[in-house]
Amino acid sequence: MPADAAGAPLRVGLLGHPLDHSLSPAMQDAAFAAAGLPHRYELLDVAAPDLPPLMAAMRAGGWLGCNVTVPYKTVIVPLLDELRGDAEMLSAVNTVQVEGRRLVGYNTDAFGFADALAAIPELRSAAGTAVVLGAGGAARAVVWTLVQHGWRVQLLARRLEQAAALRASLATGTIQPGTLDAPTAESRLARARLLVNCTPVGMWPQADADPLPAGIALPPELFVYDLIYRPIETRLLARAAAAGCRTAGGLGMLVAQGAAAFTIWTGLDAPRRLMRTAAERALLAGDY
Repeated sequence: MPADAAGAPLRVGLLGHPLDHSLSPAMQDAAFAAAGLPHRYELLDVAAPDLPPLMAAMRAGGWLGCNVTVPYKTVIVPLLDELRGDAEMLSAVNTVQVEGRRLVGYNTDAFGFADALAAIPELRSAAGTAVVLGAGGAARAVVWTLVQHGWRVQLLARRLEQAAALRASLATGTIQPGTLDAPTAESRLARARLLVNCTPVGMWPQADADPLPAGIALPPELFVYDLIYRPIETRLLARAAAAGCRTAGGLGMLVAQGAAAFTIWTGLDAPRRLMRTAAERALLAGDY
């Protein structure tokens, strides 16, 4: 725990854009209060040119750290002093810890997704083929986790070069890149057990959007996991449920990765049940 973590409040929050959808303040503030810590979690909605001065401000003192979300999980890496754990392999960061005047990057998304995957009984058996939508920072963690658990990954992005670059950077496992168009998506999904949406398409307030092209038939034996947690049921999950698929939203992953971040910042065990309850209450309290 930082030397003054239990004394004067330190700044901590979520860095990204946009951030109106985030449940992290409710979740982390509940955890800080339960631990008797005075910190309050902020939303740090900044433009890309403001990242370097913000990182400099963190080094200057008064900060516990931050979480990082779209679109800065890979952009922030050159601004940090060290990467640890999964972040070193992934070159994508969702948690920053301030150590003196040094900034250390972690990736708790991989842990969060593995934890969520383990909670789905249908996916605990032998791995198969997974289709992953998107090639950003979240997709890197998801693809890495799936490969480590023996899955074959069909990685689809709007531009083929995005998916190919992600595969080349991981240089491990069976990852086949492709373009997120209707013919490719439908052919890949026909042989898949799992579909994971790692794009922000369908996230509140653009809740009417769907990351999959229209007209694609979803096999009823497919399990569909959407990393988006707000709204509770995205357009993709509603479409999948109508096709007879089992589905899950991203709240479980959110809580798991947030609990891991809390432990990195404080050195304390995270109150995961309390954090999930706080996130659920905030989610249900809104008109989403």
